[in-house]
Amino acid sequence: MTLPHDARTIGKIGVITAAYLVTLHHNYELGYRAPAAAMPLMRRLTAQLWFHARQLTRPRDEQEIQTAAANGIADLFEVPLEDRALLCAARVCDAAAGVGLQGDMDPAEVAKHLVCLATYNNFWLNRVFTPPPHSPLIRPLTGRENLYFEFLYHMGWEALFKEINADVRATHPHQWQDLQRRLQRRTELAPPPTQTDRAVVNVYRRDLAKVTSEDHWMSISMETIAGTFVPYDASYTAWTADSCLEALIECRLRILS
Repeated sequence: MTLPHDARTIGKIGVITAAYLVTLHHNYELGYRAPAAAMPLMRRLTAQLWFHARQLTRPRDEQEIQTAAANGIADLFEVPLEDRALLCAARVCDAAAGVGLQGDMDPAEVAKHLVCLATYNNFWLNRVFTPPPHSPLIRPLTGRENLYFEFLYHMGWEALFKEINADVRATHPHQWQDLQRRLQRRTELAPPPTQTDRAVVNVYRRDLAKVTSEDHWMSISMETIAGTFVPYDASYTAWTADSCLEALIECRLRILS
């Protein structure tokens, strides 16, 4: 399928690819699953992420992007292994905020985050900083991926506003409500979940019931994106992810009210 190589399409699929890699990387890096089973998938996703990042890199921005990415890599290597997933998750959200839902977009700012994440994943997989062979893939996001991207976008802006002024919120409650309703429709139309899926979501909901502050909610959200709060399992269905995200937004609305 041939698509126009517009920056926002490339940026969105780059963010979703990076988000998937963050979850996989964290769990396999810490040895929760047998790495060999996921290596081909992670190599393919890393190559695709490199391609997306390069597509957003204009020649005049090359040096600036490489310098920023190198600084980001240094930041990652300065923290303990178990904490890197949270830093990667924050970069994914920053990239999503940079891509945006509409209006102007600065490709260079988004590329800085994607190049950093692609470099880090590539080094972990191959122990080299040399970019892997490009894997050209530009496609529109699926409906589900668009919802996930929208959540990452809101999280990116919420984190930014929190740094500037803790009393100002980037996302209006009605925007969270709208996203929650669309997620609920997906879970209602999805095939019945397995007993395992339902158990995972129930545990997640019980944990969220203990969250009573915005700071705690932001922390749990970032841990969820990083894959540290609900560890990745290839057997989980899309219903699990949709339901956990819907529960996370429900918790957000409860705190705001």
